[in-house]
Amino acid sequence: RLVLRSLCAGVVAASVIGLIVLLTGDDLLGTQHLVGSVTRFEGHDRLTRPWSHANVAGMAIGATLPALMLLGRTPRTVAAAVVVPALVLTYSRGAVVGVLAGEIVIVAIRLASILTSNAVLPL
Repeated sequence: RLVLRSLCAGVVAASVIGLIVLLTGDDLLGTQHLVGSVTRFEGHDRLTRPWSHANVAGMAIGATLPALMLLGRTPRTVAAAVVVPALVLTYSRGAVVGVLAGEIVIVAIRLASILTSNAVLPL
């Protein structure tokens, strides 16, 4: 559980940095020393920093977002409020598809668990 919380805290912190850099347009907090530069999509800046490319940012956020659903309600809500907009602002289609697939798997597993636990009749 500690590893899960640490992973989620890391991606939330990185997403906050990325959102600040994207929204202010400034390389602050030492982000100008990070690898890569802000990428663009049809004239719009994509959330890139602190990662090297927007697709890398989308992959990192997208891989962690399904794990956020395993946290408690309050941490999950706070983290999702930061991470989901960051994911959208990467304009990474692959990351969005990956998140949707991950969420479908989590919902299917939870539904299967509920259905099997209710299907057993006590003797």
